[in-house]
Amino acid sequence: MRRAKHFAHHGGLTRRGKRLLAGVTFDFTGEHVLVTGASSGIGEAVAAGFAEAGASLTILAENERIHAAAERISAIAANPV
Repeated sequence: MRRAKHFAHHGGLTRRGKRLLAGVTFDFTGEHVLVTGASSGIGEAVAAGFAEAGASLTILAENERIHAAAERISAIAANPV
């Protein structure tokens, strides 16, 4: 727990749905990113983060939930997913 508090205090890792890198921005405009396991959880969050940063995405998963995830991510993406 001490380590988590240290990172949170310095703008790094946080808990309970807060941004992992508060105040840090990334620009992936013009880049293409492949994210596996993107139908839910960490994979979907990573894909959404890249989408917000301007990357074009290819997302993969082994289940049918990928279609719903693609719609959610496309809603925030600059480029269609």
